Amino acid sequence: MSAPSKSNTPTATNTTWSKDWVEAATPELNPGMDDEDEVVIVKQGEHKWHNQSKAEQAQIEAEEKKVAEEEAAKKRAAEVAAKQQESMADASKKRAREELEARPSGSGNAEVGGTGACCMHCEKAKAKCLKEKCEWSEMRSAGARKGKGKEPEKLVAVSLCGGKKHKRLKKAAAKDVNDNKIEEVTGPLKGKGKERARSGSGSRNMEWIIEGLDWLVVAVERLTEGVRVMTVAHKSVAQSVYHAGVIMEQILHEYKLFLILVSRPGLLRSY
Repeated sequence: MSAPSKSNTPTATNTTWSKDWVEAATPELNPGMDDEDEVVIVKQGEHKWHNQSKAEQAQIEAEEKKVAEEEAAKKRAAEVAAKQQESMADASKKRAREELEARPSGSGNAEVGGTGACCMHCEKAKAKCLKEKCEWSEMRSAGARKGKGKEPEKLVAVSLCGGKKHKRLKKAAAKDVNDNKIEEVTGPLKGKGKERARSGSGSRNMEWIIEGLDWLVVAVERLTEGVRVMTVAHKSVAQSVYHAGVIMEQILHEYKLFLILVSRPGLLRSY
């Protein structure tokens, strides 16, 4: 018997196996391999993008926390400054009040009308007006009636307008029985009367100064509040711009992925 002859003619099975092996070994002839690589690359990009988004979100939260802490610290500092200014204003008011109360008062006979002005008939010129009706002339009149044999004393009525020319009337404290002449004197206020007028203007100036300090404290508080509001608004605008940039970057990344998937239909089907 003769041995079976081996023929080199390719069969259908050998041809199919060779074609599959060539396609698997050659990347250019195997389009499925490119699609798988693209899918892997896209997945890696998405994973990287998610990690980057988490990191950016953590950074944004840290910045917001830092901004909130700074705003709280500034608010506490503004409150402390306002309290200090208020305490200073209260101290100045208290000091001015103590200075006014510490001024020595005059004799009890020097109490006139209830306007708070210094008495013009007091010899010491330090008592303030406490009564509703001036009793000085009545008291002097009573003293003159008691001593009829004596020469009646003369009373000088002086205006509070110091430093200006005015009339001074000198007349008898008792009834004008003997028809005494009334002496008219013109000229600037001198001596203790001028000092009394200055003391009255000094108290009014002190009150004006205290009111001015109150207005100044209120203005400083409003200015501090305005600066705080402007700072918060500026920070909120900066955060909004930063968030808009992050969102725009995410949109561009998604658009790039979409273009890649659209340009390769096979990749879109496998994905």
